[in-house]
Amino acid sequence: MKLRTEKGLRQKDLSAILSLSPSSISNYEKDEYWPDLNTICKMADYFNVTTDYILGRTEYRCPPEILDKYVTKDYMIHNIVNTLLTLDSDSINAAVNYVNYLKENHNKVMVKPTAGRPENVRKTSAHPGQHQKSSKNNKTTGT
Repeated sequence: MKLRTEKGLRQKDLSAILSLSPSSISNYEKDEYWPDLNTICKMADYFNVTTDYILGRTEYRCPPEILDKYVTKDYMIHNIVNTLLTLDSDSINAAVNYVNYLKENHNKVMVKPTAGRPENVRKTSAHPGQHQKSSKNNKTTGT
């Protein structure tokens, strides 16, 4: 099961989480048996996917309520989707390429030290050419 291995779980681990025997998990993964409705719901809840994804009826993993999740203080996932839907195909491809770039390089870009102080070097997901200031240099206003 792709979801199980993505979480780094063994069949034995998942069977304990779902209160099933390890052989049941093995049989589900070999398509010898199908889980009952209650087990499908437990799996969907545990892996945070839809039951339709578990059943192979869709490739969409995310439950619809994930669209209302905030990704920043003022921006929700559905805002991103709606923005993408307004773009032309070249812009959509550029956005997808940039997202893939960020995913592949997450925490790999190093900020250059300021004034030769290595303690200011830290991992960041900033786009190349954008440098973030060290938290030592940022003053808080208490707001």
